[in-house]
Amino acid sequence: MQSQRYSELTIRHYLSALAHFNHWADSRPLAVANIGETAIREFIGLHLPICACPKPCFRGRLEIGAALRRLLLLLQQLVEAEPSSASTPVSTELLGFEHYLADMCGLAVSTSSYRLRIVRSFLDAYFGVNPIDLSLLSPQCVEDWIIGFTQRYRPSSLGVIRASLRSYFRYLTLRGNPTNSLSAALPVLARCHEAKLIKTMTAAQLEGFLRSFDLTQPTGLRDFAMARCLSDLGLRGQEVTQLTLDDIDWRAGTLTLRKTKVQRVRVLPLPVITGTAIAKYLRSGRPETCNRRLFVRHVAPVDEPLGRHAAANAMNRAFTRSGLGSQFSGTHVLRRTLATRLQGCGCSLKAIADLLGHRELRTTTRYAQVDFERLRRIALPWTGRQL
Repeated sequence: MQSQRYSELTIRHYLSALAHFNHWADSRPLAVANIGETAIREFIGLHLPICACPKPCFRGRLEIGAALRRLLLLLQQLVEAEPSSASTPVSTELLGFEHYLADMCGLAVSTSSYRLRIVRSFLDAYFGVNPIDLSLLSPQCVEDWIIGFTQRYRPSSLGVIRASLRSYFRYLTLRGNPTNSLSAALPVLARCHEAKLIKTMTAAQLEGFLRSFDLTQPTGLRDFAMARCLSDLGLRGQEVTQLTLDDIDWRAGTLTLRKTKVQRVRVLPLPVITGTAIAKYLRSGRPETCNRRLFVRHVAPVDEPLGRHAAANAMNRAFTRSGLGSQFSGTHVLRRTLATRLQGCGCSLKAIADLLGHRELRTTTRYAQVDFERLRRIALPWTGRQL
């Protein structure tokens, strides 16, 4: 924590929190290997409200939660550093599936991670620590497992679960296991997102949003530079946080995207206004760090890149400052807004798809739904009669 420039007060609080957790863990048979989310929830949710531990036990709920999250991260890194000798059949199965997603499908790490997580949950539900026997899986098992999520998840999330299982069944087919009946059992979900218009910002709203950043502060310069990348180039939030100092060619005026959702390297022109915002951040806002990522953390832990959720939170704060917090959130609305603006200026859908990195033109056609000016030109006159 000292190497990551945490304050001495924060370090003392974190150590005191871990000492309290250790005192509580000593009173029960809790081994280090069993420290996980369940134990932490029990300690914070059940023990702290009725804590009667002797002083000087630290009881700050926020500090304890943050300290234990860092403990879990440290334990996870230690486990990953040491090869495990006790591998379960599910872990072995997922290792091959992970290579399939990365090497044959070319999926991004983030996409592969949630597909692996979903498939692990599916296999654990039916096999646990036992060997995987596909003959025990019936089409009804697949259908019941997905339907069990209908009360908790929206159709879009259910679609992600369905797609993850479908990709796993394809992997099994390549290995020579017949899965036609299992794939056919995947329920067909309604495509509700195509029945509603996408949310975009008007020119006035976008201008007010960009004016809400405090350019006198280092974090304001950083957040404004990210906002310009999102709104001028239509980058995804993950793509912005993955940018490095080596991705910018100042002489050629280009920006190279190496870590994209579709695993394809893209070279985009760097607009002057976007490059100016980035250059001002590099000169006046970016802290001293050995990290090559373009956008980095300004508070402890330092020397670490900015995460996707931190970038989204920065945009949410700007939406709130500009009075748009109740209408918009996240980073993707800026990407949609750029696509809609280009559509309104007469750009072809193919050109917009190439800029945004869409593999299918169908994805880009959704932005034509909000081109109201062109829709008015082709709208038939209303007779006034009710049908």
